[in-house]
Amino acid sequence: AKLASLLQQREGGQLALVVYADDAYTVAPLTDDMANVALYLDALAPQVMPSDGQRTDRALDWATQLLQRSGMRGGAILLLTDHADAAAIEAAGQARGQGVRVSVLGFGTPAGSAYRDGRGQIGNAALDEASLRRLASAGGGRYQRLASDVSDLHALDLRGADASAGAQVRDGVRHWLD
Repeated sequence: AKLASLLQQREGGQLALVVYADDAYTVAPLTDDMANVALYLDALAPQVMPSDGQRTDRALDWATQLLQRSGMRGGAILLLTDHADAAAIEAAGQARGQGVRVSVLGFGTPAGSAYRDGRGQIGNAALDEASLRRLASAGGGRYQRLASDVSDLHALDLRGADASAGAQVRDGVRHWLD
């Protein structure tokens, strides 16, 4: 629902949708057709992933590669998660070094909630805001906890297109990608 809200409010630019578990997968490649990306949201569920896991570092690396392969100079990644490990924080720093800003929308509560994993084991998913703030800082982006309204999207400042992301510079002149 939050991604659908973001897609409705997005003011131009290109967007891709990447999901991850033990590895990262492209659901929708970079496109300026927000309605096309929105078509995939209802089908997303943990059960569609080929294996369990939470390799956020792989998701950040893959999203950065998608931006670079498109010829974009820079860009922004919005990560939706409940915590970040050291590998993810390092990947965010690497993305920043390549001109990609990484912001984070934190899901959950600090107390957490029980869930059953693919092997039937019960775990607790808890929001770790400290690690998410470190990840956003390493990625040169912002951190915001999920809100019931659109204030979180406003705070992350992702509704508009990143002016530098869609342009290539040749001969000192900015050329927009079509």
